[in-house]
Amino acid sequence: MALSTQIASSSSHALAEPPPRWKFNVFLSFRGEDTRRGFEISPELLSAIKHSHLAIVAMSPNYASSTWCLDELAKIIESMNPRDKRILSVFLNVDPSDVRYQKNSFAEAFAKHEVKFSDDPKKVERWRHALRKVANLSGWDAKNYKCESVLIEDIVKRVWEKVRPMITLYNSDEKLVYERIFHDFEVAKFLDVRKSNEFAYTPFSLCPADADVAESLILRGCHPLPRRRCFSRTPQKPTSSLSHDAFPPSLPDQNVIWDKYACKSFSCLNRRGLSSGFDFSHELSSFMTYKSELDLPIPQFFQIAKAAGAVLRLGLDVGGGTGTFAARMKLYNVTVVTTTMNFGSPNNEAVPLRGLVPLQQRFPVFDGVLDLVRCGHAVNRWIPVTALEFLLYDADRVLRGGGYLWLDHFFSKGVDLEKVFGPLIGKLGYRRVKWATASNNEKNGEVYLTALLQKPVSR
Repeated sequence: MALSTQIASSSSHALAEPPPRWKFNVFLSFRGEDTRRGFEISPELLSAIKHSHLAIVAMSPNYASSTWCLDELAKIIESMNPRDKRILSVFLNVDPSDVRYQKNSFAEAFAKHEVKFSDDPKKVERWRHALRKVANLSGWDAKNYKCESVLIEDIVKRVWEKVRPMITLYNSDEKLVYERIFHDFEVAKFLDVRKSNEFAYTPFSLCPADADVAESLILRGCHPLPRRRCFSRTPQKPTSSLSHDAFPPSLPDQNVIWDKYACKSFSCLNRRGLSSGFDFSHELSSFMTYKSELDLPIPQFFQIAKAAGAVLRLGLDVGGGTGTFAARMKLYNVTVVTTTMNFGSPNNEAVPLRGLVPLQQRFPVFDGVLDLVRCGHAVNRWIPVTALEFLLYDADRVLRGGGYLWLDHFFSKGVDLEKVFGPLIGKLGYRRVKWATASNNEKNGEVYLTALLQKPVSR
């Protein structure tokens, strides 16, 4: 499978001999889910390879099982002289020697290719030659990195160094281009995970505990899991009754279904501190008080909506932790659905026990039906710019005309807010009801933004 990062390119430096104008800056070859039909690479894809400045070849254990990938690789080797250092190799959970000498999973794949293409041995030898070439190139071996994000960052920096002189940048484009490359490679990497043993399961049995992988995919803009025929886990001895109070003294420990966290009960989570979101007596005051210009108390929000003649009935809380915003809005007869992640604690288990609705997907909501989308602290600069842009436009998709987008304590570098995130948000064309910023960390230039934006009534 291939992915091309297309960026309009022209030289930003005065050179004695102008560089060629590449149609694509990066061609990414990786083994993902094979949804293609036919056995030959299309002329369009061959042209994309030929007109790409760089190629990244992401080798994984099942790369050689795809004849499409092998054809791509052979074309890359033939189109780009390895001596020009335009081909970058990455080895993901595979030893470079396995690629070079076709051992282990590569040997298994070629044993099948030898049989299938017995009448065309030159084709198979062409693939072997391409694998030897790419394995001999200097590249990155994932096993040398403790943290995957560091590996991806190193790759993106190298790519950026090579493509940057070919791009004329205006305003905030530099960060957007850099983030696009970063995001595309991350998505490609995690698409390959979908074929790995982390998603293996036995049909008609209990589903594996793979929420971590699913959440990694969601954060990279991918759908989390393929359709499966397995049974979701349930508590061994669940409580016979659940409270209608969204701010209960505690949640029932009998309903625990997780086993990976240090805390093995809701009682333990409650004792971890006020910031955990599990002390509901403390959560009662959340979203109700004004401490700084960054705060937008719910009563004030309702006053703004009333003055504008806006109706509040249905909402979505993105990154809502244990669901406290939805719980508070429930007391105002507003139904809010919470999207949340299990970052170090079982937030998705806590939300429904409070009588609220959690989501672990991108917004499965019909177009133009919500009065409010709130993005909590989890929506911030750590999200790749491309993924954030998709999130904002998905929020626009589900908001009705006149609905509100509420960015609550979004944090970023001050310069990025001015040059990247501010213009990104501005593209929506929403009316600024509130736009407040404050310093978060003066030493590194971080700032907070709280913004209440209203979607145009009609377009």
